[in-house]
Amino acid sequence: MNTEWAGKKVVVCEDEPSLAIMAQRYLEAHGAEVWVENDGEAGLARIREIMPDAVVLDLMMPRMEGSEVLSIMREDEALKSIFVIVTTTQTHDRPGYDRTMELADRVLIKPYDMHDLLPATS
Repeated sequence: MNTEWAGKKVVVCEDEPSLAIMAQRYLEAHGAEVWVENDGEAGLARIREIMPDAVVLDLMMPRMEGSEVLSIMREDEALKSIFVIVTTTQTHDRPGYDRTMELADRVLIKPYDMHDLLPATS
């Protein structure tokens, strides 16, 4: 079992309840402490509160899109080094998509394998 998330704090920002629960359970099974928020505004507030090791960030969310959350994080000195995994069903034709992908540490296209949430092992 990959235990690289053991003891790590992860915020999952996902508005699709089944995906949020699956990601939470999977990461917890690999030792992470996980918080789930279902909109971008609440997600950003939780990120600021928790200062997690990583964020799983859906791009399409209510109240504040994930791309905006990511931009704010990368401009904030306290948040900019947090590892961000962007999840999306969107393709490159969405405005700002390329810039968002440049800011992300990893991009997963939905549907994705939960195993892809784990750090890559060498």
